[in-house]
Amino acid sequence: MSLVTITYGIGCDGESIANQVAEHLGIDFYDNDKLQQMALDLGLTTIDLQQYDEKAPGFLNRLLSSQPKSYLDIMEKVIHQIAERGNGVIIGHGSPFLLRDFECAFHVKIHAGPAERTKMLMAQQNLEEKSAQLLVKNMDAQQQSFLKYAFNFNVDDPANYDLIINNRKLGKASVVRIITDSMALEELVECTWDAYQAMERRALMKKIQSAMIHDHIDLSSLDIEIEEDHVVKISGISVSETDKEKIPQIIKNVPGVKDYVINVSVWTNPTVG
Repeated sequence: MSLVTITYGIGCDGESIANQVAEHLGIDFYDNDKLQQMALDLGLTTIDLQQYDEKAPGFLNRLLSSQPKSYLDIMEKVIHQIAERGNGVIIGHGSPFLLRDFECAFHVKIHAGPAERTKMLMAQQNLEEKSAQLLVKNMDAQQQSFLKYAFNFNVDDPANYDLIINNRKLGKASVVRIITDSMALEELVECTWDAYQAMERRALMKKIQSAMIHDHIDLSSLDIEIEEDHVVKISGISVSETDKEKIPQIIKNVPGVKDYVINVSVWTNPTVG
């Protein structure tokens, strides 16, 4: 197993480091472009994309700024699909949170101080010092606010990572070597069957929720459980008899569902008099 998430702030050279880690391990590198293509391959039929060129660079960032709920739904599907494959280096996009229940994933944060990051941006982007400083400040605030809003995830909390590297004194090659050497540890080589099963159940849950939302089923009063043998149990209250009758047909058409048990009542609005 070599499934790594790498989180970093602007000016930490994180994308280049992540790319070299993937090359060294001989696994796929999931950068912004590849994640965007996976999102398109999964289909975006539930989202109004008339105002977008979804194949243009930066589509995911534009979608995030205008339709954050749609963005989160897409990224959750994409990250879970990568996890099902078992290997890859994923950069950012809330991946440590989205894979929090998948014990096989190894979460890394690349850290550097504002001064070092400012110097790197000045060199890479040909920026004046004040402009680079402002960019670091603004991008950090944007990253922190998004992850807090979307996932209630504190990007600066060390408890969210397995490895934090301050690359102030380390060159890129040393940072890459630390990460790849960590991935060779015996404790990380094997992924337990329970971890894969948990990931499969979580992915199946998302497929079921997406299918029901696509058919305009209100999920707010429904409880969905996935048993270990992929038997789906749905209980709760449906807003109408029509919706209740739709549920079995939707569930049995979701790939991966072995069987289902439905115990749903129809909401009746009592007359007040």
